Order: sequence, then C-alpha cells, then structure tokens
Amino acid sequence: MQHRRLPGRASRARAASLVACAALLLAGCTAAPPTDDRSSTWLDRMQTVFHDEGGVGGGGGGGPGSVQLTGVRPGDWVAYAVCDDADQVHVRISSDGRTLAETDVPCGATMRLPIRIDRAGSRTLEIRATKPKTTAGAGWWSVQVDSTSWRQSGSFSLG
Repeated sequence: MQHRRLPGRASRARAASLVACAALLLAGCTAAPPTDDRSSTWLDRMQTVFHDEGGVGGGGGGGPGSVQLTGVRPGDWVAYAVCDDADQVHVRISSDGRTLAETDVPCGATMRLPIRIDRAGSRTLEIRATKPKTTAGAGWWSVQVDSTSWRQSGSFSLG
C-alpha cells in the first residue's frame, strides 16, 4: 500500500522532547469500511479538515506505514490522529529514534498529541502507524501536525 505525504508548511526544527498527553478531542471517523475510492476520499477529507497554514504537514495511508516531515521548526505543536476501517490504529511520532508521542487511536475518535520541539537536535519527525494483529480491516490512518492555535472548522462527514 502506498503512503502519501500530505502537504503542509515545513520549516526548521530541532531536537525533541514531549509534553506527552493524548486526549479524545473530536468525533472522528466514519463507521462504514472504505472502498479504494472511498479511502482516497477519506484521506483527502482528513487532509482538508486538519489543514493548518501554520502547521508542519502530515500524512496517511492504509495499513502499516510511515511519513517523514523534515525542517520542523522548534516550538509547541499538536498532532491530530484519526483512523477508519479498523477498531484502532497505533501511532508513534519520533525524532532521532526518540519517541515524542505515542498512542492507540480508536477509530471514530480524534486523538490530540501535544509535541514540543526543542532548539537542539533533529529537524525531522517520523510518523509511524501500525495496527494490532487482532484488528480486522485495512486500518486507514491520517496524522496532521498543526500549530497549537489551530481550531477545526470543517466537518468529517463524507456525505
């Protein structure tokens, strides 16, 4: 399965430490299993719903996969993680091999993961998604890294 890097404004960043908390935030994903066309529509919709001009960007796909975001500038960020067509997906965000945020994302909910990037260190974030072997379905996932001031203005509805 091919994974896509979703566009966003990436700039400088350095090492990482985490203010680690994940909280259920928004009602999330649809319940019906996606077809290939619906999966693409779902990924596009998540990119639109979580788009932040001042954010870093993100990515998504079906099944296990990863996306790298380069040139992340120092500061506080929030990663929004959602999934579809599975019970849950596990998301891990790391830099230089160190975990900055990690959580299970129940499909049907949005997880909010605060991240702090310090001045020293790497300028690359890796977002990795997996699903438990006991979970049925493709496990479509999308993660966007946005500014702390970003607020959702779009709907999840696919019509």
